[in-house]
Amino acid sequence: MDLDWERTHGSDVRNALSSRPRFVVFDLSDAVFVDSTGLGLMAYAIRHASESVILVGAALRISQLIEASGLSGFLTLVDSWNDIADSSQRLN
Repeated sequence: MDLDWERTHGSDVRNALSSRPRFVVFDLSDAVFVDSTGLGLMAYAIRHASESVILVGAALRISQLIEASGLSGFLTLVDSWNDIADSSQRLN
């Protein structure tokens, strides 16, 4: 998730968030890099999701960046899609 990714997908993400969905899920399993643009989009999602933003499959380097940014307290990080059901049950 970087500036190029945001230029391609950012408006779709913001449009989807305009309905204030209960959960927002970002699949980061193929992501190798997240910059401040990606962090900004995650922060935007946090403000617009009615309950939770879930990140699936973030690499260690990305998880560490999220921790350093201070966003980790507002996000749910899970290893795989199978973990989402367990995570959402804990949130209810």
